[in-house]
Amino acid sequence: MAEQQPLIRMMPFRFEGDSVEFFRIWIVNIFLTILTLGIYSAWAKVRTLRYFYGNTWLDNNNFSYLADPLKILKGRIIAVTTLVIYFFTWEIFPQAGFWLLALGVLLFPAIMVMALSFHMNNSAYRSIRFSFKKDFHKIYMVFITPLAIVLVLTWLSYSFLESTDFIAELENQKDAEFHKEDLLPTVFMFFILPLLPYLDYLRTRFIINQTQYGKSEAHFSAGGWEFYKIYLIAFLLFMAIIFVATIAIGVIVAIIGIENGSAENLGENIGWITVISMIAIYVPSFFIYGYMRAVRTNMVFNNANFGRDTFISKLKTVPVSWLYLSNAIAIVCSAGLLIPWAAIRMARYVADNTEFESRTLDNIQATSESKQSALGEEFGDAFDLDLGL
Repeated sequence: MAEQQPLIRMMPFRFEGDSVEFFRIWIVNIFLTILTLGIYSAWAKVRTLRYFYGNTWLDNNNFSYLADPLKILKGRIIAVTTLVIYFFTWEIFPQAGFWLLALGVLLFPAIMVMALSFHMNNSAYRSIRFSFKKDFHKIYMVFITPLAIVLVLTWLSYSFLESTDFIAELENQKDAEFHKEDLLPTVFMFFILPLLPYLDYLRTRFIINQTQYGKSEAHFSAGGWEFYKIYLIAFLLFMAIIFVATIAIGVIVAIIGIENGSAENLGENIGWITVISMIAIYVPSFFIYGYMRAVRTNMVFNNANFGRDTFISKLKTVPVSWLYLSNAIAIVCSAGLLIPWAAIRMARYVADNTEFESRTLDNIQATSESKQSALGEEFGDAFDLDLGL
């Protein structure tokens, strides 16, 4: 007898949040956070996540966020205190700058694991929690080689520059408040930037492969080259924009100079030239970011699955780019008051263009719950690490 094939169900996501309703939550969060000198920020975070989770629906069931604000506050206090100590140490003992930089870089994988473990364990759907397998050994095996290479190259390059007259000349310049340790972050960024697509790939693969929904484990099937293609195309597009914008601005400057009879009169039009320059560069940049967000999101979700259940993401570059551009204009023109409206627009578009192809979702069983610390998540917030997908 032939094996019966599982029933395939196409389940679209939908988002039912309302901008006016969320504005009330958002404005109260801001007011109470300021009034309590930041203490209420933990409760504000939970209220915001619960609103977005609760208004995200799949197959007539919404998601839920279950974290305790008090646990987040405790973790946040420890994280911010540690961050302040870190930067004060850098200022007081600048000669230890490289070792402080290395310490921060090497702590990143552990912080990521703790943050995701807490966040996933407090996310649920159909009363079944998500979870994240805390495997510190595995994440260091994944990240230690590229991070070590970057740190070694940073040390060798910085030591070479230190042995030359280049840094000494910068420090000896009149009225210059430059210290040789200030060059460390620049050297580090020089070596880390070419590896960003690969690090993004390693991070995304680790996050998805360590995630569970009940007893169903997630899996990521894309390779590193898929990330490099996205970053490379975005970089080439940005360079093309800079090239075209430079030529266009040069032509405008030349025309203004000819019309005024002298290049000395360009100062009268410097305001207009600056505005045109910003528009020529920043507006197309929103479309590059929209391209990266749409294509990367599609690639990640379309290569992620829970067992035999898969995602289908159909974001498009132009609509996503327009959302980012129009949201930015609205936020600036409203002095920030339209931030809730912008967030609701983006969440609704993403949900409307995402589906879940289910074969086994109804049969997934819950696993035992485990208590996780909020410390990792708040370390992530304090260091401004992008730990989400």
